[in-house]
Parts: sequence; structure tokens; C-alpha cells
Amino acid sequence: TDQDLIALMADETRAEADTARLTGLQVQYVSGGRQGAIVSVEQQGESGVASAIGSGSIQAIYNSIDQIFEQQPKLVNYEIMALTAGEDAQAEVHVSVECPQTHKRINGIGVDFDVLEASAKAYVQASSILKKETEG
Repeated sequence: TDQDLIALMADETRAEADTARLTGLQVQYVSGGRQGAIVSVEQQGESGVASAIGSGSIQAIYNSIDQIFEQQPKLVNYEIMALTAGEDAQAEVHVSVECPQTHKRINGIGVDFDVLEASAKAYVQASSILKKETEG
């Protein structure tokens, strides 16, 4: 639909400004068990891959991203919104993370047809901004 195209273009515009981007995501879901994730991120021409577990899929994904960026921000906000209607609706995820040392909050946004992928994109965006700010 037109709404899908607008959402995709807005996400591409945001992605072009990012210094890091999600290049791969694999999630293992086990009913009643720990979840696992393998995440690949490209930043400044370098590729990083990490795997981690968590109580849920999002926690496993975010733990993997934390390993790649070598930081442990505090997740202070996580929101999912449907941008379009229907079973193929696009998800927009907003996250806010807080730097434990400075208590500064950084926001990230991710858009994708898959909620887990959108969640990972949002966290990668926030993590890359946080990393840049704490190093510079």
C-alpha cells in the first residue's frame, strides 16, 4: 500500500544517516525455555557478530547487540506501533536507552514487517549513537 511505501522510505532515510546497521538476525524460540539470538551489525566498514540468550527474544537480541557495541545501556522505554493495517502491517519500534555513566537518554527507531527485526534496528540505532557519544 501507499502507507507501506511511505514507511519504508522513511526508514531508509533514517538508515542512511546511521553509522551502524543491522545486517543479520537469527532468533531461536523455545517454549518454556531461554531464547537465543545471533546478531550481525556493520559499523564503519567492520562487521560484528554476537550471540546471547535471554528470558525472551527481545532480551536475547538486545544482549547480543550489547556485546557487539561493548556497552550495557539501560533500556528505559520500548514501544511497538503498527504503521499500516492488515496481517502484513509494518511495525515501528521506538526505544530509549540510558547511558549508565552520564544518565543521558538516546532514542532509536526501527521499521520492518517483522517486529523482532524492527526491534533490533531500533536498538542498533540507539546503541551506535550512544557508542559515538561516549567515545567522542
